[in-house]
Amino acid sequence: MQIYFNNELVDYSVEEEKNLIDIIKNTISFLDDHNLVTAEIIVNGNSYIPQANEAFDNMSIEEIEKINFKLISKSDYKLAELSYLKEAVLDILTAIGEEDKKTLINFNYNSTVDDIELFLNIKCEDLLTLIDETQVFKGNLANEKLPLLINIFNFIVEIINKRIHEMQNPEDEFNHALSSLSAMIPEIEQISIQMQTGESTKAINTILKFVEDTEKCVRLSSEVKKSNAYQNKSVDLKDFFTNLNVKLLELVEAFKNEDSILIGDIFEYEISPVLEQITKIIDNK
Repeated sequence: MQIYFNNELVDYSVEEEKNLIDIIKNTISFLDDHNLVTAEIIVNGNSYIPQANEAFDNMSIEEIEKINFKLISKSDYKLAELSYLKEAVLDILTAIGEEDKKTLINFNYNSTVDDIELFLNIKCEDLLTLIDETQVFKGNLANEKLPLLINIFNFIVEIINKRIHEMQNPEDEFNHALSSLSAMIPEIEQISIQMQTGESTKAINTILKFVEDTEKCVRLSSEVKKSNAYQNKSVDLKDFFTNLNVKLLELVEAFKNEDSILIGDIFEYEISPVLEQITKIIDNK
């Protein structure tokens, strides 16, 4: 048995694997650790989809002559999927604009909504409710809520464009988000006072900005963690996010309990000191 990655022979030793699916699972796990995903798997010259054919899955090692994994990086995979998703949403908007009822009726919008949730990490219950109310994918273009649905789809396209830009410029975008969080420290330290002195709107705006920048940093951390730009720092990137995550979990509990005093205290005395470490990560990057 020979195993190839993108048509290049690799050294592979069988250990406890008994059949094809065992080999595939172990190899995919190895690839995942190296930020790679499989675009296609070719077994003995035939395209193979794991767990789609039980007989194929249980093929013995002795029957396997060659497995070729066609690989792409996780970054390239995400970029491709985001581009496909953007195209799908734009197709919906075009069909609505051109009143193309046939395209809308035949459109697999459930798949697109699933991809929105998967690749943008956006909960789509409200979107599905609005789709059901407008009946747009049943050819109804006269519902009064249709403009709202159009606005949501346009907003989703904007988000996709931002995510694509992030993926194409991960280090710059990551560093920008970190710098933004660092610059917010004075505002974050005022949240407690603002929430107790009738300036809750200012506090909420700061919190929303904090959440936006933090989510961006977390999204991009896996893209930049092996970059030389973030190696040999006095503050390790992984340790930084581990510490921040602990504080965020405390913050979530405070929000659940609607404890505005605790929310302010966590920002001022727990999160702010963690953010002060950012300069040690980005200085002389």
